[in-house]
Amino acid sequence: MRVLDGAISVLNVAAASVSGIGVPGVEPVITSVLELATMVSTMHSNKEDLSKLTKCLDNLIAIDDSGCADDLKIRLAALRSQLNTISTQCKSLADKDRIKRFVMGKDYKEQIGGIRNSIATHIQHFTVHSYRATEKTTYF
Repeated sequence: MRVLDGAISVLNVAAASVSGIGVPGVEPVITSVLELATMVSTMHSNKEDLSKLTKCLDNLIAIDDSGCADDLKIRLAALRSQLNTISTQCKSLADKDRIKRFVMGKDYKEQIGGIRNSIATHIQHFTVHSYRATEKTTYF
């Protein structure tokens, strides 16, 4: 998914730069967001991917942010809120039986595409706002 390529690049750099620096909470957050972005960029429109995506979303939603700075906690809370809604949608789609998925074929695929686009947008916003916050602290 080309939309996420820039965000994945930024997240890879961020993950490498925070690795081992001892700032509590930052590394797991970046790693989880990067994992989700990578999964969304490579997923197909099928039930197995939805199950994996739901698990990845739930892992990110449940991540411990107790050691994070306040501004990161705020950005993470906003991302969690948005992803929680998407996780519910994924569970609902994954729970549909095979016949219903077959009958709804095109609609099902479009809904999964919408979920992918929503996640990509939320990750991009999180990444951009995190980058801005880093610039503010670096330059001001």
